Amino acid sequence: MCPDADLIKREFANAGRLLQHACCRALQLLGEETDNAAMLADLEAVIEEHTALWLARNRPGGLADSLKRFDALRQAYQ
Repeated sequence: MCPDADLIKREFANAGRLLQHACCRALQLLGEETDNAAMLADLEAVIEEHTALWLARNRPGGLADSLKRFDALRQAYQ
């Protein structure tokens, strides 16, 4: 019922999606066969939503630093 309820729901949904992605990555590292292209596409969707959510809550100046945390993972899928 708060003014930013829809944004909060999106933040929780994206956090859940990132957790799910992390679990799939862990399984991949443990030897499970996964499709790197699908993993990269999923990660890109998470990053896109992360960017939108970041800009809704924070100053744009910190976004690049936040996104850098995904660089190594992106590289792992390419």
